[in-house]
This record gives sequence, C-alpha cells and structure tokens, in this order.
Amino acid sequence: MTNKIHDIPAEQRAIVLQMQNIEKRFGGGGSALSEKMGLSRPRPVVHALDGVNVTIRAGEFVGLVGESGSGKSTLGRIAAGLMSPSSGEVKVYGKGPSRDNKTHLDVQMIFQDPQASLNPRKRIDKAIGEAPLVHGLTDRAGFDDYVSRQLQRVGLDPAIRTRFPHQFSGGQRQRISIARALSLNPRFLVCDESIAALDVSIQAQILNLFMDLREELDLTYLFISHDLRAVRHVCDRVLIMYLGRVVEDAPAKEFFARPNHPYTKMLLSEVPDLAQRSKSYSAIKGEIPSPINPPKGCHFHPRCPLAFDRCRVERPALKKVGEKHISACHLNDIPQSQNPMAQQELNA
Repeated sequence: MTNKIHDIPAEQRAIVLQMQNIEKRFGGGGSALSEKMGLSRPRPVVHALDGVNVTIRAGEFVGLVGESGSGKSTLGRIAAGLMSPSSGEVKVYGKGPSRDNKTHLDVQMIFQDPQASLNPRKRIDKAIGEAPLVHGLTDRAGFDDYVSRQLQRVGLDPAIRTRFPHQFSGGQRQRISIARALSLNPRFLVCDESIAALDVSIQAQILNLFMDLREELDLTYLFISHDLRAVRHVCDRVLIMYLGRVVEDAPAKEFFARPNHPYTKMLLSEVPDLAQRSKSYSAIKGEIPSPINPPKGCHFHPRCPLAFDRCRVERPALKKVGEKHISACHLNDIPQSQNPMAQQELNA
C-alpha cells in the first residue's frame, strides 16, 4: 500500500491547481475626458498572459521555464492568489477565490530575494509565527515551540529565532523564508526563482531541501526558474512559456530527451554540458518582443529560423506530440518527410 502522493500515478491524483484561459493585462484605462482634452495619454496595455491553461495534480513537481518577460512570475502570483487574472478561471483544490482569503492558505509562495521579502525590522520569530497565530494554528503559549519546529524543519537552529534578517547569510534567509511559508501548513508551494539569488553550492542545498520536504510533507510544487539544470534535477514535469503563452508541456524525462518546440530546443542547446567541452554557446538570436505589441500568429516566429507563412498569421494550438507531451508549433502538422524540424534533427 502506497503512503506517498507522488507514488500514485499522476492521472489518479486530485487536481491542486486548475487555470483556464487565463489572461492578464496591465495598464490601459485612464480618464477618457482628460485624454480628449489632451491632458493625458492612454497608458499602453501590457499583455502579460494570453490564454494560459495549466493543470497541476497533487504531488507533482512542475517546472515553469522561460526568459525574463515570458509571464512566468505573473502566472505564479495568480496561482498563489496574490494577483487576480484579467479574465479566466482559477481553482485551487476545486475552489475559486474566497472573500476570507482562506482558499489560498493551502498555497504559499517563496520569492527570489529573501532579503527583500523579509521585513528587516521584524525578528525571525515574528516573521514566521505571526500568520499562524492569526489563523489559529498556534496560540501565545505554544508560539515559541511552533516557530522552533518550523526552523528545525528547514535545518536551522531554533535559537536564532530572536535575531533579525540582516544577521544571516543569503542561504539562511531563504531557509527562513521557506519556514515562514511552511508555517501555514500549505500543500502547494509556488517557488519564484527561489534559488536564483544564491551561490551555486547553496542552490544545491535548497534544491535538496525542497526534495526532502516533498517526501516529508507530500507537497506539490510550481517551480519557476530560468535554470534548466535545476529544473532537470528536481522536476518531474516541465512547462515552457514564451511571451505569455505555454508553448510546451511534457514529463521531464520526455522533455529533455525529445524536446519539440523550436524555442525549447534553442533553450536546451544553450545549457552548459561538461561532456561537450568544445561546444560554443551563444544567446538565442533576437530579443523577446514587447508584450505591449506582441507579434501576430505564433509569438516566437520573429526569432524562429523555421518559421513559415502560417506562423505569422495563425496562433498554434497545443497538440499532443507524445503520450503526455503537448506542444504549440505548426511544424507538427507537416508530414515528417517535408518537416524542416525533422530534417534538422536528422542532421544534428
């Protein structure tokens, strides 16, 4: 008999997060009268998310990858209930946002910079224990013991609880941030570039901590990162985002063995590999287009060496290219014998 969520086949687990046709726009609005009088200009609209659909099941460790400006952090904040979508539906454990905000207690977020996310004037015990005290997870009598347990869980000495954030290293501060997130007994953690600000050796420690916590607490993760090496180490499923859209979604083993989307292949081709010492690396050509005026059709077509006319006018839909592998690329509709992507693989 299994006793761990992630030992159960993914398709049999409960849905933790369901996001349907999520759109997020920033800017716009303003006073029509003041614009008409020439007193102000309409603010440009930033299209941060464009029709995103994501489903995450209990126990999954899902990596969300993309360049800066792809919308991955915005998606993470919406998943954690810190931001509302402009349109679309978000459900956490089958429930939408609630007025008392208790729906999202099961979802907590760990941010990139622990120095910025911890209040410098607040002692560690207050940073970790205040929210559990408010929500009735502990009381004044048990406050110190409760905070101590959270610190021990992330590998820190409970004696530090009376200190302030500036008295710790970056790795220690991130462990404190993790303890703060765990203090509300979440089942789902959204990690937004949570190792990016740390030294490489400390990154490995935090990644291993995430894996240990997953085993101990049966946690589900949305792990937002630009580092495919870290994603390969911890994730069992990978989503690739480009300019507000998910362009590929696959189990991690399938993803790294058989990437499908041209953007994904270009990202993977630039991951350093010690086995290929003579390989030269260069950034993906071109810059990610502005989300204020995104390209028509496939958003990636201005940078894609395999783009053709259809890519410039028609948005590609996510379609199955494997048993649990979907990708949004018009090249998948072309027969193998005529497909330039297939020919490129043969010549590689």
